[in-house]
Amino acid sequence: MTIAIPSDTTRIFIDRTRLVQAMSTATLQRHLNDVNLNAEVFEMVGRVGIDCLTIELADVVAVLKQHGLI
Repeated sequence: MTIAIPSDTTRIFIDRTRLVQAMSTATLQRHLNDVNLNAEVFEMVGRVGIDCLTIELADVVAVLKQHGLI
């Protein structure tokens, strides 16, 4: 069985159009920080992504669902 360690990261991509309709990347970053998640929101051409610790993936997904982004 593989165990996640703090240096592990995973990347979640979100549809940029849907994100823009809901909030800015800065706002999403603030929401993640407010719940003390070690995640970084970044922009790419046509896409928005989030880098987060693998061990915090479930928490990040919960925040994204709360805001209707996934």
